[in-house]
Amino acid sequence: MTEESTRLARWLRLMGVDTAQQAAQPLPALYQRAVGERRAIVTRNRRVRAGRLIRVIQLTSQALEEQLRQVVRDA
Repeated sequence: MTEESTRLARWLRLMGVDTAQQAAQPLPALYQRAVGERRAIVTRNRRVRAGRLIRVIQLTSQALEEQLRQVVRDA
């Protein structure tokens, strides 16, 4: 999860979902970590793109409840 989704990460942890957060870094470092740890990237940042080995969940809402629904649905 990227930095802007701290509140969402907290709720996902409470639900038992394994989450990791990344402070702002260049996209290549974010992609490398996601691939290395086999994680999806959850973000509202439209510059973050999915790739052959990179799964991205693009959050479409700013509302926490809707974000939770989207992550559970798309995970």
